[in-house]
Amino acid sequence: MLPHTAAVGKPVGTRFAGGEAAVKGKKLWLAYAGHSRGSVTIDDGAKAALCLGGKSLLPAGVTNVTGSFIVGDAISVEDLGGTVVARGLAGMSADDLRRVRGLKTSDIARVLDSWSGAEVIHRDQLVIL
Repeated sequence: MLPHTAAVGKPVGTRFAGGEAAVKGKKLWLAYAGHSRGSVTIDDGAKAALCLGGKSLLPAGVTNVTGSFIVGDAISVEDLGGTVVARGLAGMSADDLRRVRGLKTSDIARVLDSWSGAEVIHRDQLVIL
């Protein structure tokens, strides 16, 4: 009778190594389960800031707004080619965003009197797909 391989210190079974970054909790829901109430299209600079730089989405990088959403709704983020690159929770309504898309942060208060300085999507409320 041969001794069990594990008992003598030899590898046995299958090992599943964890990935570099697992999607957890709310971000998992955002990525796969939540229904988007609308979408925003972003320019290449905003795409790089989100996908490579881990930044929040600001109105300056938004080129188009689709749908009707309010603060807290799940929305999709599309690049100029129409590929969904991220999903997140809206920090401003679709109506407000249509008024300020493409504007620098310093110019938004002149257009939206009640603007609180919120991002389109804060990075903590964003998942890259």
